[in-house]
Amino acid sequence: LLKNKSNDGWRCTSDNGTIACYLKSGSTSSTQAVKGRAVINAPMLLVLDITLDYEKKKQWDALFEKATLIESIGSRTLVGHMEYKTIWPTSARDMCMVQHLMLADDEIPESFDLPKGSLAVVGCSVIHPKCPERKSYVRAHVEIGGFIIEPVPNNPDSCILYYIAEVDLKGSLPSSLVNKVTAAQSKCVEEIAKIAMNELQRWKSGQMKPVIYIILPNYEEELRQKANQNQKQNEINLREI
Repeated sequence: LLKNKSNDGWRCTSDNGTIACYLKSGSTSSTQAVKGRAVINAPMLLVLDITLDYEKKKQWDALFEKATLIESIGSRTLVGHMEYKTIWPTSARDMCMVQHLMLADDEIPESFDLPKGSLAVVGCSVIHPKCPERKSYVRAHVEIGGFIIEPVPNNPDSCILYYIAEVDLKGSLPSSLVNKVTAAQSKCVEEIAKIAMNELQRWKSGQMKPVIYIILPNYEEELRQKANQNQKQNEINLREI
């Protein structure tokens, strides 16, 4: 996912200066990779919250039906089951995905050249005993899927969002339908930007509890521990001056 942030090998399909969409050939003959990029006038954590909130996903992904949290692993990893609507005359799709939250400051290699403070939600398909395939669905395969969120220098109330995905919908589908679904995927960043602007005042007023603390309950404790460590280090630095 991270290496796909660069535009090398991508074909730009639209770009208005704020929102840009890209396509390129996937890793197999049956897939295409998609990328969307948006400059959003909202804090990074609000945008992250929108990408992780299953209920809000219904607003930025028109085909999304519902999702179930299968398992939280540690403070930054979760497994979820996602169901998608039927598009006549095809069967409904579902997927079982593992997603992991990465922080540029301590987990993303410097070789990817992400700005300090960047976040990435990296996902792919996974087989999980609590998420078996269902007869009424065709299980799609996510080769890669996720988001990169970068800070805008000297502007903590803005960020740059990248959405990158390569999904094999499986089954027999008309190429026209696959192309339609693929093209729509990259435009999700525009919808996420709209949601962020609508939620901005509630976020700033503290009326929203970040969903990441609900689906990854250990992450809040991890942040507290880091804050305490930073405070102790600052105290040590002051004593040494």
